[in-house]
Amino acid sequence: IFLVVFLLLYSFVLLVDYFPLNIYNEKRSGIQNLRIPITEILLHICIWSLIVDKIQQFILMDNKADYFEEIWNIMDLAAFIFYLVGFITRFIVTEALFQTSKIFLCLDLIIWFIRTLHLFAAYEQLGPKLALIINTMKDMVFFVCFILIFLFGFSITSWSLITTTAQVNWTYTDDGKLYNTTVVNGGSGLWTWRYLRNVINYGIWKVFGQVDPIATTANNKTLLEGVKSQTIDNEPKSEK
Repeated sequence: IFLVVFLLLYSFVLLVDYFPLNIYNEKRSGIQNLRIPITEILLHICIWSLIVDKIQQFILMDNKADYFEEIWNIMDLAAFIFYLVGFITRFIVTEALFQTSKIFLCLDLIIWFIRTLHLFAAYEQLGPKLALIINTMKDMVFFVCFILIFLFGFSITSWSLITTTAQVNWTYTDDGKLYNTTVVNGGSGLWTWRYLRNVINYGIWKVFGQVDPIATTANNKTLLEGVKSQTIDNEPKSEK
């Protein structure tokens, strides 16, 4: 019951009740000048109680090495590390660190959801099935790596061809002779981390049978649709 309530509380905080540290005298949970919401305070109390309990459990063990032989204890350690990073960066009021804090807390929540599988291992009927699923996942690692090799090879090469028209401009004279060739931004500043998302999305959608062109925004504010590029007009059109 505690774990279910804990996950519900954690989910609620991250979804609708996680805000930057209140240093500008605003309201949190309807209370003026409250630094963090009440639900988040309860969440921190729950997690710190779990941390203290795990530390006590580790201290009372005769053989400390046995603690790290169980996968669930390693998951707990990873969850606590993610939480501590999110907890520390949470109290520094900058946009980048606030986003970092929320990302690490989201990763922490994912681990806690996976951690609930440990409950099923205690049941006589569900335990063997869970072990079977885990062993099957181990056998699928090689198969997944095999697929990723072809996926990334196809995605990177295809996306490089699609974005060529958005990166290189070919200028021809009226009689069809090449006049000039220019590169967007002089060939610099074209790389952004958005490229990773675009490449992965393109390959995955093709694997799942998506045949329609996927529209995405390139670095030079063009809308890429298949092999065509259309300039995006960000300025509002004036009415005549």
